[in-house]
Amino acid sequence: MNVAILLWDGVDLLTFAGPAQVFSEAGDGSACYVYTVADSRYSIVSQNFLEITPEYALHECPRPDVVVIPAGGVVYVRQRQGLLHWLREAVQAARVILAVSPGDEILTAAGVLMHGEAETGMVEKVIVARDAPGAIEAAIQIVTRLCGEGVGRETARRMERCAGDSG
Repeated sequence: MNVAILLWDGVDLLTFAGPAQVFSEAGDGSACYVYTVADSRYSIVSQNFLEITPEYALHECPRPDVVVIPAGGVVYVRQRQGLLHWLREAVQAARVILAVSPGDEILTAAGVLMHGEAETGMVEKVIVARDAPGAIEAAIQIVTRLCGEGVGRETARRMERCAGDSG
């Protein structure tokens, strides 16, 4: 399963790193191919300190089954017509879209969501998480839905162990 983590300058670190870790842990690391994608392969900056080089530019990335739209820099993204066009196409092809609020505003700017509601046929595809912890929980739900109960449970356990190791 291909999981595209959409990046741009000003993207919020926790809202993409948390879901990325969930998907990368699924199936002992074998259930998902997690990759980053941006306008280009030039580095972007998250949180004003973390420089990240995306793995793919929009025009060359694998077709995503899941797209993660983090929070942060929404004003910047709304001005990126190429990114919004890619997102419209990716949403049509993908099985699930995970947007972390206010990342759902990016879907509105792309014409995918209207006034907080999905267009016909899209509502079951789009999951909006309120914050970083909600995004992690939503990612676990997506893993469970697309990879099965056993993989979902094991992924949740692995994430709990990671959280326990930090304290």
